[in-house]
Amino acid sequence: MTLPDPADLGMKDGKAVAILPPLVRLGITLMVPKGLDTDRLGTVTAKVPRKGAMDDAARAKARAAIFPVTV
Repeated sequence: MTLPDPADLGMKDGKAVAILPPLVRLGITLMVPKGLDTDRLGTVTAKVPRKGAMDDAARAKARAAIFPVTV
């Protein structure tokens, strides 16, 4: 199996700190786009409703990490 390196992570609120150590042990560099607002795509608490199912939101967040919008 080939592991991605680097890997983009579409999360905010410091969650990358928890995810980083196991990825480093696998030899994966973690990239977190600066200023990425994944909450705009829906929140767990539904404060911002998701468009579609949970997996649709997860895919949208992954795409946002890979292809960040620049303004």
